[in-house]
Amino acid sequence: MKLCEAFTEIAREKLKCIPYEPEGTSRIIIRPHYKAAKRYGWLRAFGFHPNSAEKWNRQENKDKVVEAAMTVTPSMFCDTDIDAGNYALRYLFYGCRNLQLGTPFTFTRDWDSVPTAGNDFLYKAFWGCEALDNFPVDYLEPQGFLVVGENYKAYKCYGCKNLHNIGTVNTEPPHLTRVGYSFEAFEYAGCENLLVLPERYKEVSQLVSDQLYDFQLCKFSGCTKLRTLPDRYTETEVVAAFDNYLAYKFHESGLEFLPKNYSESLAITFIGKNCQVGKFAGCTRLRRLPVHYTEINPANTENNFIKFKFKDCSALVVNAAYKFPNVGTDVHKQGVFEETFAIVGGPEQHITAEEIINGNQVPAIPKRTFGVGFSDYAMLDENWKT
Repeated sequence: MKLCEAFTEIAREKLKCIPYEPEGTSRIIIRPHYKAAKRYGWLRAFGFHPNSAEKWNRQENKDKVVEAAMTVTPSMFCDTDIDAGNYALRYLFYGCRNLQLGTPFTFTRDWDSVPTAGNDFLYKAFWGCEALDNFPVDYLEPQGFLVVGENYKAYKCYGCKNLHNIGTVNTEPPHLTRVGYSFEAFEYAGCENLLVLPERYKEVSQLVSDQLYDFQLCKFSGCTKLRTLPDRYTETEVVAAFDNYLAYKFHESGLEFLPKNYSESLAITFIGKNCQVGKFAGCTRLRRLPVHYTEINPANTENNFIKFKFKDCSALVVNAAYKFPNVGTDVHKQGVFEETFAIVGGPEQHITAEEIINGNQVPAIPKRTFGVGFSDYAMLDENWKT
Protein backbone atom coordinates (compact mmCIF):
# COMPACT_ATOMS: atom_id res chain seq x y z
CA MET A 1 0.00 0.00 0.00
CA LYS A 2 1.34 3.45 -0.88
CA LEU A 3 0.50 6.90 0.28
CA CYS A 4 0.45 9.35 -2.64
CA GLU A 5 -1.23 12.31 -1.06
CA ALA A 6 0.52 15.55 -0.23
CA PHE A 7 -0.65 18.70 1.48
CA THR A 8 0.19 21.15 -1.31
CA GLU A 9 0.64 21.13 -5.09
CA ILE A 10 4.39 21.62 -4.64
CA ALA A 11 4.56 18.63 -2.34
CA ARG A 12 2.72 16.52 -4.89
CA GLU A 13 5.44 17.24 -7.40
CA LYS A 14 8.34 16.59 -5.04
CA LEU A 15 6.88 13.77 -2.99
CA LYS A 16 5.58 11.12 -5.36
CA CYS A 17 5.25 8.00 -3.27
CA ILE A 18 6.04 7.13 0.34
CA PRO A 19 6.03 3.48 1.36
CA TYR A 20 3.39 2.72 3.97
CA GLU A 21 4.53 0.41 6.76
CA PRO A 22 1.52 -1.60 7.94
CA GLU A 23 3.18 -3.18 11.00
CA GLY A 24 4.49 -1.76 14.23
CA THR A 25 3.78 1.48 16.00
CA SER A 26 4.06 4.80 14.24
CA ARG A 27 4.43 8.20 15.84
CA ILE A 28 2.61 10.79 13.77
CA ILE A 29 3.44 14.43 14.32
CA ILE A 30 1.06 17.08 13.02
CA ARG A 31 2.58 20.54 12.93
CA PRO A 32 -0.33 22.94 12.42
CA HIS A 33 0.02 26.00 10.26
CA TYR A 34 -2.90 28.31 10.93
CA LYS A 35 -4.89 29.64 8.00
CA ALA A 36 -8.22 31.35 8.49
CA ALA A 37 -9.90 29.18 5.87
CA LYS A 38 -8.73 25.99 7.57
CA ARG A 39 -9.44 26.78 11.20
CA TYR A 40 -9.39 23.62 13.31
CA GLY A 41 -9.26 21.51 10.15
CA TRP A 42 -5.95 19.98 11.19
CA LEU A 43 -7.67 18.58 14.26
CA ARG A 44 -9.77 16.42 11.94
CA ALA A 45 -6.75 14.66 10.53
CA PHE A 46 -8.04 11.31 11.77
CA GLY A 47 -11.70 12.12 11.33
CA PHE A 48 -12.45 13.09 14.92
CA HIS A 49 -15.38 15.23 13.84
CA PRO A 50 -18.57 13.22 14.57
CA ASN A 51 -20.72 14.52 11.72
CA SER A 52 -18.20 14.38 8.94
CA ALA A 53 -19.17 12.37 5.88
CA GLU A 54 -15.61 11.85 4.66
CA LYS A 55 -14.63 8.24 4.15
CA TRP A 56 -11.81 8.46 6.69
CA ASN A 57 -14.23 9.51 9.44
CA ARG A 58 -14.48 6.00 10.84
CA GLN A 59 -14.35 4.62 14.33
CA GLU A 60 -11.52 2.23 13.44
CA ASN A 61 -9.33 5.22 12.64
CA LYS A 62 -10.16 6.94 15.92
CA ASP A 63 -9.41 3.76 17.83
CA LYS A 64 -5.83 3.83 16.52
CA VAL A 65 -5.10 7.08 18.35
CA VAL A 66 -3.57 5.93 21.64
CA GLU A 67 -1.64 8.97 22.84
CA ALA A 68 -1.62 12.71 22.28
CA ALA A 69 1.15 15.06 23.37
CA MET A 70 0.73 18.64 22.26
CA THR A 71 1.12 22.24 23.31
CA VAL A 72 -1.96 24.19 22.27
CA THR A 73 -1.27 27.78 21.24
CA PRO A 74 -3.70 30.58 20.33
CA SER A 75 -2.12 30.92 16.90
CA MET A 76 -3.64 27.57 15.94
CA PHE A 77 -7.11 29.13 16.11
CA CYS A 78 -7.06 32.89 16.44
CA ASP A 79 -7.36 35.47 13.68
CA THR A 80 -6.30 38.07 16.23
CA ASP A 81 -4.85 38.04 19.70
CA ILE A 82 -8.18 39.09 21.24
CA ASP A 83 -10.61 36.41 20.07
CA ALA A 84 -10.30 32.63 19.92
CA GLY A 85 -13.12 32.54 17.38
CA ASN A 86 -15.84 29.93 17.04
CA TYR A 87 -15.27 26.17 17.32
CA ALA A 88 -11.76 26.26 18.81
CA LEU A 89 -10.90 22.70 19.88
CA ARG A 90 -14.42 21.47 19.18
CA TYR A 91 -14.49 17.67 18.75
CA LEU A 92 -10.74 17.62 19.43
CA PHE A 93 -10.53 13.88 20.14
CA TYR A 94 -14.19 13.00 19.82
CA GLY A 95 -14.73 9.25 20.15
CA CYS A 96 -11.04 8.31 20.42
CA ARG A 97 -11.78 5.43 22.75
CA ASN A 98 -8.16 4.40 23.38
CA LEU A 99 -6.69 7.86 23.91
CA GLN A 100 -4.27 8.75 26.70
CA LEU A 101 -2.73 12.18 27.14
CA GLY A 102 1.03 12.36 27.05
CA THR A 103 3.48 14.97 28.26
CA PRO A 104 3.20 17.73 27.40
CA PHE A 105 -0.45 18.22 26.85
CA THR A 106 -1.31 21.72 27.89
CA PHE A 107 -2.30 25.22 26.87
CA THR A 108 0.46 27.78 26.59
CA ARG A 109 0.07 30.77 28.88
CA ASP A 110 -0.29 32.93 25.76
CA TRP A 111 -3.95 31.98 26.05
CA ASP A 112 -4.25 34.05 29.21
CA SER A 113 -3.97 37.19 27.06
CA VAL A 114 -6.97 36.17 24.93
CA PRO A 115 -10.12 37.69 26.51
CA THR A 116 -12.81 36.20 24.25
CA ALA A 117 -13.77 32.75 23.01
CA GLY A 118 -16.59 32.15 20.55
CA ASN A 119 -19.08 29.30 20.45
CA ASP A 120 -18.18 25.66 21.19
CA PHE A 121 -14.80 26.14 22.85
CA LEU A 122 -13.68 22.61 23.84
CA TYR A 123 -17.16 21.33 23.00
CA LYS A 124 -17.16 17.51 23.12
CA ALA A 125 -13.36 17.65 22.97
CA PHE A 126 -12.88 14.30 24.76
CA TRP A 127 -16.38 12.94 24.35
CA GLY A 128 -16.38 9.16 24.68
CA CYS A 129 -12.63 8.79 25.37
CA GLU A 130 -13.29 5.70 27.44
CA ALA A 131 -9.67 4.80 28.20
CA LEU A 132 -8.58 8.29 29.24
CA ASP A 133 -7.68 8.08 32.92
CA ASN A 134 -5.71 11.23 33.76
CA PHE A 135 -4.97 14.71 32.58
CA PRO A 136 -1.31 15.73 33.02
CA VAL A 137 -0.58 17.25 36.43
CA ASP A 138 0.17 20.68 34.93
CA TYR A 139 -2.89 20.78 32.67
CA LEU A 140 -4.44 24.25 32.94
CA GLU A 141 -7.09 25.64 30.65
CA PRO A 142 -7.06 29.30 29.49
CA GLN A 143 -7.44 31.70 32.41
CA GLY A 144 -7.87 35.04 30.65
CA PHE A 145 -11.34 34.72 29.16
CA LEU A 146 -13.79 37.50 30.02
CA VAL A 147 -16.52 36.46 27.58
CA VAL A 148 -17.30 33.04 26.07
CA GLY A 149 -19.98 31.90 23.66
CA GLU A 150 -22.49 29.08 23.78
CA ASN A 151 -21.58 25.48 24.64
CA TYR A 152 -18.37 26.47 26.42
CA LYS A 153 -16.82 23.14 27.46
CA ALA A 154 -20.20 21.43 27.16
CA TYR A 155 -19.88 17.63 27.07
CA LYS A 156 -16.09 18.07 27.18
CA CYS A 157 -15.41 14.77 28.98
CA TYR A 158 -18.83 13.21 28.70
CA GLY A 159 -18.66 9.46 29.12
CA CYS A 160 -14.95 9.32 30.06
CA LYS A 161 -15.78 6.52 32.45
CA ASN A 162 -12.16 5.80 33.46
CA LEU A 163 -11.13 9.39 34.13
CA HIS A 164 -9.67 9.71 37.65
CA ASN A 165 -8.46 13.30 37.78
CA ILE A 166 -8.26 16.46 35.69
CA GLY A 167 -4.78 17.55 36.76
CA THR A 168 -3.64 19.22 39.96
CA VAL A 169 -3.82 22.92 39.00
CA ASN A 170 -6.78 23.22 36.65
CA THR A 171 -9.54 25.72 37.50
CA GLU A 172 -12.03 28.06 35.85
CA PRO A 173 -11.18 31.50 34.38
CA PRO A 174 -11.27 33.82 37.42
CA HIS A 175 -12.46 36.95 35.61
CA LEU A 176 -15.11 35.50 33.31
CA THR A 177 -18.24 37.68 33.38
CA ARG A 178 -20.40 36.72 30.37
CA VAL A 179 -21.25 33.30 28.98
CA GLY A 180 -23.58 31.80 26.40
CA TYR A 181 -26.15 29.09 26.93
CA SER A 182 -25.22 25.50 27.89
CA PHE A 183 -22.18 26.75 29.80
CA GLU A 184 -20.29 23.62 30.97
CA ALA A 185 -23.40 21.47 30.56
CA PHE A 186 -22.58 17.74 30.98
CA GLU A 187 -18.86 18.61 31.18
CA TYR A 188 -17.94 15.61 33.35
CA ALA A 189 -21.24 13.71 33.25
CA GLY A 190 -20.76 9.96 33.32
CA CYS A 191 -17.17 10.17 34.61
CA GLU A 192 -17.96 7.45 37.11
CA ASN A 193 -14.35 7.07 38.30
CA LEU A 194 -13.58 10.76 38.80
CA LEU A 195 -12.09 10.81 42.30
CA VAL A 196 -11.13 14.39 43.07
CA LEU A 197 -11.04 17.93 41.75
CA PRO A 198 -7.86 20.02 42.04
CA GLU A 199 -7.59 21.73 45.41
CA ARG A 200 -7.47 25.14 43.71
CA TYR A 201 -10.50 24.38 41.56
CA LYS A 202 -13.43 26.77 41.93
CA GLU A 203 -16.35 27.85 39.84
CA VAL A 204 -16.46 31.24 38.14
CA SER A 205 -17.00 33.82 40.89
CA GLN A 206 -19.66 36.10 39.41
CA LEU A 207 -21.52 36.47 36.12
CA VAL A 208 -23.61 39.28 34.70
CA SER A 209 -24.66 37.25 31.68
CA ASP A 210 -28.23 37.09 30.38
CA GLN A 211 -27.71 33.75 28.62
CA LEU A 212 -27.82 31.32 31.54
CA TYR A 213 -29.94 28.66 29.87
CA ASP A 214 -28.83 25.12 30.80
CA PHE A 215 -26.14 26.63 33.02
CA GLN A 216 -23.96 23.73 34.28
CA LEU A 217 -26.77 21.30 33.58
CA CYS A 218 -25.66 17.81 34.72
CA LYS A 219 -22.05 19.00 35.03
CA PHE A 220 -20.99 16.27 37.50
CA SER A 221 -23.97 13.95 37.10
CA GLY A 222 -23.04 10.30 37.56
CA CYS A 223 -19.60 10.98 39.11
CA THR A 224 -20.22 8.19 41.58
CA LYS A 225 -16.74 8.18 43.16
CA LEU A 226 -16.46 11.94 43.68
CA ARG A 227 -16.69 12.16 47.48
CA THR A 228 -15.79 15.78 48.25
CA LEU A 229 -15.36 19.19 46.67
CA PRO A 230 -12.38 21.53 47.25
CA ASP A 231 -12.54 23.62 50.43
CA ARG A 232 -13.10 26.89 48.59
CA TYR A 233 -15.71 25.50 46.21
CA THR A 234 -19.01 27.38 46.01
CA GLU A 235 -21.55 28.21 43.33
CA THR A 236 -21.28 31.16 40.95
CA GLU A 237 -23.03 34.38 41.94
CA VAL A 238 -25.59 35.31 39.28
CA VAL A 239 -28.44 37.81 39.09
CA ALA A 240 -30.66 36.00 36.58
CA ALA A 241 -30.76 32.30 35.77
CA PHE A 242 -32.94 30.92 33.02
CA ASP A 243 -34.28 27.42 32.31
CA ASN A 244 -32.49 24.40 33.80
CA TYR A 245 -30.14 26.42 36.02
CA LEU A 246 -27.90 23.93 37.88
CA ALA A 247 -30.41 21.16 37.16
CA TYR A 248 -29.09 17.68 38.04
CA LYS A 249 -25.61 19.16 38.53
CA PHE A 250 -24.50 16.54 41.09
CA HIS A 251 -27.22 14.00 40.36
CA GLU A 252 -26.23 10.50 41.54
CA SER A 253 -22.72 11.61 42.40
CA GLY A 254 -20.78 10.16 45.34
CA LEU A 255 -20.66 13.35 47.41
CA GLU A 256 -20.64 12.78 51.17
CA PHE A 257 -20.67 16.41 52.30
CA LEU A 258 -20.27 19.93 50.96
CA PRO A 259 -17.48 22.39 51.90
CA LYS A 260 -18.24 24.47 55.00
CA ASN A 261 -18.43 27.71 53.00
CA TYR A 262 -20.52 26.26 50.19
CA SER A 263 -23.50 28.38 49.19
CA GLU A 264 -25.70 29.15 46.23
CA SER A 265 -26.21 32.55 44.65
CA LEU A 266 -27.42 35.11 47.19
CA ALA A 267 -27.78 37.76 44.49
CA ILE A 268 -30.19 35.87 42.26
CA THR A 269 -33.43 37.74 41.53
CA PHE A 270 -34.87 35.96 38.49
CA ILE A 271 -35.13 32.27 37.58
CA GLY A 272 -36.57 30.24 34.73
CA LYS A 273 -38.20 26.83 34.72
CA ASN A 274 -36.56 23.78 36.30
CA CYS A 275 -34.29 25.78 38.61
CA GLN A 276 -32.05 23.30 40.46
CA VAL A 277 -34.26 20.34 39.59
CA GLY A 278 -32.66 17.15 40.92
CA LYS A 279 -29.43 18.94 41.76
CA PHE A 280 -28.41 16.43 44.46
CA ALA A 281 -31.02 13.76 43.72
CA GLY A 282 -29.77 10.23 44.25
CA CYS A 283 -26.69 11.31 46.25
CA THR A 284 -27.16 8.44 48.67
CA ARG A 285 -23.88 9.17 50.50
CA LEU A 286 -24.58 12.85 51.16
CA ARG A 287 -24.72 13.12 54.96
CA ARG A 288 -24.84 16.80 55.83
CA LEU A 289 -25.12 20.33 54.53
CA PRO A 290 -23.07 23.34 55.72
CA VAL A 291 -24.49 24.84 58.94
CA HIS A 292 -25.34 28.17 57.27
CA TYR A 293 -26.76 26.71 54.05
CA THR A 294 -30.26 27.73 52.96
CA GLU A 295 -32.28 27.98 49.77
CA ILE A 296 -31.99 30.75 47.19
CA ASN A 297 -34.69 33.42 47.33
CA PRO A 298 -35.51 34.77 43.85
CA ALA A 299 -38.21 37.38 43.22
CA ASN A 300 -40.18 34.98 41.03
CA THR A 301 -40.87 31.25 41.06
CA GLU A 302 -41.40 29.15 37.93
CA ASN A 303 -42.46 25.56 37.31
CA ASN A 304 -40.42 22.81 38.97
CA PHE A 305 -38.48 25.08 41.32
CA ILE A 306 -36.12 22.80 43.34
CA LYS A 307 -38.17 19.76 42.36
CA PHE A 308 -36.40 16.51 43.38
CA LYS A 309 -33.46 18.58 44.69
CA PHE A 310 -32.62 16.19 47.57
CA LYS A 311 -34.77 13.25 46.56
CA ASP A 312 -33.40 9.87 47.64
CA CYS A 313 -30.53 11.41 49.61
CA SER A 314 -31.05 8.57 52.05
CA ALA A 315 -28.21 9.51 54.47
CA LEU A 316 -28.90 13.26 54.62
CA VAL A 317 -29.55 15.17 57.84
CA VAL A 318 -30.85 18.65 56.96
CA ASN A 319 -29.16 21.57 58.70
CA ALA A 320 -31.14 23.83 61.07
CA ALA A 321 -30.68 26.98 58.96
CA TYR A 322 -32.30 25.58 55.82
CA LYS A 323 -35.59 27.23 54.78
CA PHE A 324 -37.75 27.37 51.68
CA PRO A 325 -38.30 30.89 50.35
CA ASN A 326 -41.86 32.04 50.83
CA VAL A 327 -43.23 31.94 47.29
CA GLY A 328 -46.83 33.00 47.94
CA THR A 329 -49.34 31.58 45.48
CA ASP A 330 -46.53 30.21 43.30
CA VAL A 331 -46.50 27.22 45.64
CA HIS A 332 -49.41 25.92 43.57
CA LYS A 333 -47.44 25.95 40.30
CA GLN A 334 -46.47 22.69 38.67
CA GLY A 335 -43.52 21.02 40.35
CA VAL A 336 -42.68 23.75 42.88
CA PHE A 337 -41.20 22.00 45.98
CA GLU A 338 -42.24 18.65 44.51
CA GLU A 339 -40.46 15.74 46.24
CA THR A 340 -37.67 18.08 47.35
CA PHE A 341 -37.05 16.03 50.51
CA ALA A 342 -38.70 12.79 49.44
CA ILE A 343 -36.21 10.77 51.45
CA VAL A 344 -37.59 7.29 51.96
CA GLY A 345 -36.08 5.44 54.90
CA GLY A 346 -33.68 8.28 55.70
CA PRO A 347 -32.33 9.29 59.12
CA GLU A 348 -34.34 11.15 61.74
CA GLN A 349 -34.20 14.87 61.04
CA HIS A 350 -33.34 17.51 63.67
CA ILE A 351 -35.31 20.23 61.87
CA THR A 352 -39.05 19.96 61.38
CA ALA A 353 -40.81 20.09 58.06
CA GLU A 354 -42.78 23.14 59.25
CA GLU A 355 -39.54 25.01 59.89
CA ILE A 356 -38.44 24.28 56.33
CA ILE A 357 -41.87 25.22 54.93
CA ASN A 358 -41.31 28.67 56.44
CA GLY A 359 -44.91 29.86 56.31
CA ASN A 360 -45.65 28.80 52.73
CA GLN A 361 -49.25 28.04 51.85
CA VAL A 362 -50.42 24.45 51.72
CA PRO A 363 -50.19 23.45 48.05
CA ALA A 364 -53.47 22.83 46.27
CA ILE A 365 -52.18 19.60 44.74
CA PRO A 366 -50.02 16.81 46.17
CA LYS A 367 -46.32 17.73 46.19
CA ARG A 368 -44.95 14.76 48.21
CA THR A 369 -42.27 17.13 49.51
CA PHE A 370 -41.29 15.43 52.79
CA GLY A 371 -40.44 11.89 53.81
CA VAL A 372 -41.24 10.18 57.10
CA GLY A 373 -37.93 11.12 58.76
CA PHE A 374 -39.30 14.50 59.83
CA SER A 375 -40.64 14.47 63.39
CA ASP A 376 -43.79 16.38 62.48
CA TYR A 377 -44.55 14.26 59.43
CA ALA A 378 -47.82 12.92 60.86
CA MET A 379 -49.10 16.47 61.44
CA LEU A 380 -48.42 17.71 57.91
CA ASP A 381 -51.18 18.30 55.41
CA GLU A 382 -51.47 15.35 53.05
CA ASN A 383 -50.33 17.44 50.11
CA TRP A 384 -46.89 17.84 51.73
CA LYS A 385 -46.44 14.12 52.46
CA THR A 386 -44.77 11.46 50.30
